[in-house]
Amino acid sequence: MTDPQQTSTDIVYGDLGGALVLVPRDRAEELATVRRAVQESMTWGELLSRLSDERRAQIAEAYGEDEQPADDATLADEPVPGWDDGDWPEAPIQAMLDWVPAEAQALGEEVSTRLSGEHLGLEPARTDEVVAAMEAAGYTMRRDDALVERAVWS
Repeated sequence: MTDPQQTSTDIVYGDLGGALVLVPRDRAEELATVRRAVQESMTWGELLSRLSDERRAQIAEAYGEDEQPADDATLADEPVPGWDDGDWPEAPIQAMLDWVPAEAQALGEEVSTRLSGEHLGLEPARTDEVVAAMEAAGYTMRRDDALVERAVWS
């Protein structure tokens, strides 16, 4: 993953079940690709062939080099570490705390949950204000609920 401080200024945003979610476009596209690969792959070999070097390295680190399932092992028998509990790949709503400018963060609140940790809570009713704050900070904003949804859920 890229350093959140070096993230693209091209941002997509959307309303997901009452939460305004902002994601750098390139990150949203990459997350959607990862989620689609996990959902459509039957075996570990198929999945790994569809992932970037960086994502394969994350999986290898989670398993340990010697413990990763064989290419012909099914994902049903050997699930992706962190997939079922929502820890991998990362959640865009949590990453927002790392890169959204303070002016836009001030329009929401930091929310803490027992299972998912902290995330930035932005109300969809404040979308115009959030977009204006982001644009004032130099970001290009475009609403794309479908891409944001694929990046979060697929």
